[in-house]
Amino acid sequence: MRRSFLAPALLVSLACFQAAVFGAESLSPLPAPVTPAPRAAALTAVPSAPPDWRVEILAQPPQLIHPSVVCAAPDGRVFVAQDPIDMGQPSDATADSILVYHPDGKITTFAEGLHAVFGLYYLDGKLYVHHTPQFTVFTDRDSVGVDRRELFTTNPNPNVNGTGFNDHIPSNLRLGMDGWFYMSTGDQGIFGATGADGSRAEI
Repeated sequence: MRRSFLAPALLVSLACFQAAVFGAESLSPLPAPVTPAPRAAALTAVPSAPPDWRVEILAQPPQLIHPSVVCAAPDGRVFVAQDPIDMGQPSDATADSILVYHPDGKITTFAEGLHAVFGLYYLDGKLYVHHTPQFTVFTDRDSVGVDRRELFTTNPNPNVNGTGFNDHIPSNLRLGMDGWFYMSTGDQGIFGATGADGSRAEI
């Protein structure tokens, strides 16, 4: 299978809104307001599921803080990025990390010292990580990221509305049937992304 490290695609979401106007005599009374559950109860509540499904809480604060993106390996491990940068730190900080949730319940750290992690994809024993503005690949060695290699820089414009590298930026990625990675991006765009082979892309 042919694989390439860069084929960004701009995704646009469209929202539609419809309104209907009725005579005052046809309107039904508004339902009584619902009293929200206490915050502590809301944090520990488990969603209901069909009888043949099971719902479990794997982690919650402070064990897991500000999760941003999730992906799974073929062996059942789940990789979860933590993004404290997006919750009060400078947008160019390197304070994000990636945890590994093992099928036996063990939790280990895969990588630390990352920019804001918004993209993960596991492929052929490697974890591809987009932590704006870097796109990096780690070799998975016993659930620890090694042989870190920087593939390219997505370079969003950090000066758009003064929001830095946090909002409307290049984010998650998917592997297409053609063997190329496709990455979404917001309206901060991609400015002069340059690959290891010298190819360039701008959106």
